[in-house]
Amino acid sequence: MSFERTLSGIKGVFMPSDLILPAKGHWLVTHILGWGENPHYYSWSLGLSVLAVIAAAFILGILKSLRLALFQKKVILSFVFMILLALFLGFGPKLGVTIEDKNFSPYGFIFSVVPGMNFIRAPARFGMFAIFGIAVLGALAFTYVKSRIKNDFARAGVTVSLFFLLFAESWTMPISLVFPERQITEHSGAIEWLSKNGKNEPVLELPLPKRMWPQDMEIDAGALLRMLKHGSPVVNGDGSFAPTAFKQLRSALTTDPAGLAGRYLGAFGVRYCLLHKHKLSLQQEKELRAAMGSEITYEDSGHAIYSLPQKEIKENLSGLFSTMTTFGSQAP
Repeated sequence: MSFERTLSGIKGVFMPSDLILPAKGHWLVTHILGWGENPHYYSWSLGLSVLAVIAAAFILGILKSLRLALFQKKVILSFVFMILLALFLGFGPKLGVTIEDKNFSPYGFIFSVVPGMNFIRAPARFGMFAIFGIAVLGALAFTYVKSRIKNDFARAGVTVSLFFLLFAESWTMPISLVFPERQITEHSGAIEWLSKNGKNEPVLELPLPKRMWPQDMEIDAGALLRMLKHGSPVVNGDGSFAPTAFKQLRSALTTDPAGLAGRYLGAFGVRYCLLHKHKLSLQQEKELRAAMGSEITYEDSGHAIYSLPQKEIKENLSGLFSTMTTFGSQAP
C-alpha cells in the first residue's frame, strides 16, 4: 500500500496557537490550565524564552547602533529565511484562501510541482528546522546580550535566570503509557487460534480506527503487538498515517460492506478477519458481517474470526485503487 497522499489527506499542520503554547504534558497546561486530557492538544512550542532573548538582542542592537559585518548579516539572514520558510511550509494547506468551499494555498502549488511533497504526511514537522534556526539565533543573541552587561554578578544572574526559564518551559510531566499486557491476555483465545491455524495468511482486525486519537489508535497498535504473538501478517497499522488506500477501505466497509469492501479485502489478500465485537454496536457488527461472509472459524464472548473465501486470481491493487490527484481522490 502506497503512503502517497492527496492534498486533502494531509494531517499534522501548524495552528497559530501551536507556535507559542507549551507541549502536551507540560506542568503549566496539565496542572494549572487543566488541558492535559484534551486529545486535540499537542503543541509545537518554538520557545518563548529564546524568542524573547532574540527580541532583546534586536532592540539592544538598534539602540546601540550595532553594525554587523557582511558575513554576519548573511548568516543571520540565512537562518531567518530558513525559519520563515519552515513556518510557511508547516502551516501546509491551512495557509490559504477558501473560495466556494475550495482551498487555494501556496502550499498547494508547491505540492503540485515539487516531487516528493505528496509523501509528506505532517508538514508541521518542518517546524524542526524553525526550532533549529531559532536555537542558533538565540545562542548568538544571548552572547551579544551578555557582552553588553559589564557587571560580572549581573551577567551571571541573567545567565542563571535564562537557564531556569528554559528548564521551566521545556519540562513536561510524565505522559501515561498504555499497558500492553491486556492487548494479549484479553485476546488470548483468538491469538492461540491464529497461531495454530493462521498459516501466515494476512489478517485484518476490525473495526478500523476512525480518527487519529490515542483511544482510536489502540486497535491498530494492539493488532501489531498481537501479530508478534500469532505470527500472521496484519493489514492494520496504517491508521495514524491514513494513506488513501486505507481510507478507501475504511469507507467501503461502511458504505458498501457487501460489495466494494469485499473487493478491497480480496485485493489486500486478507484471509482472516478478527472482529472485536465488544467495540461494535449490533448494527455495526451486522454491516461488517456482510463484508466477511458467514464462515466463522473462531468465536468467544468478545471476538470472532471470519475465514474469507480465497480467490485464485486476486484483483490488482493498482487497478482497484483509484489514481490519486493533487486535490482529492476518487473512490473506485
